[in-house]
Amino acid sequence: MAKHYIQSFETGRWCVDHNPVDVKPGDVVAFSRAEDAAHFIDLKRAGYIGQFATMTDALHRLDVLMAEHEAAKAKAQAAQAAADAEALAAAQAAAASEPQGAGSDAAQDADAGKPSKRKK
Repeated sequence: MAKHYIQSFETGRWCVDHNPVDVKPGDVVAFSRAEDAAHFIDLKRAGYIGQFATMTDALHRLDVLMAEHEAAKAKAQAAQAAADAEALAAAQAAAASEPQGAGSDAAQDADAGKPSKRKK
């Protein structure tokens, strides 16, 4: 008979098929009834793995899900790094194209408040 497997996100004591079970984050728990598994999922206390005949099958599926999650996370991080590098390059190019010298805001700010050395 296939059971519904979920992965715990918390430390606690759950009632699993009318039996108390201590769980911690990462534990895989099997429920005979989908409604019982859904209770923990709906409360965001666990994630659904699937319905399987054996714990071995559920753990294999969990490995696949985790690998997919890590791959998606790495892809998102690489995309963010590329976007950050592009934004940095654009900012550096903009800074390099700003005029430098006596007419620039930076030069005027530096000179503000200094007494004039011109002779009257």
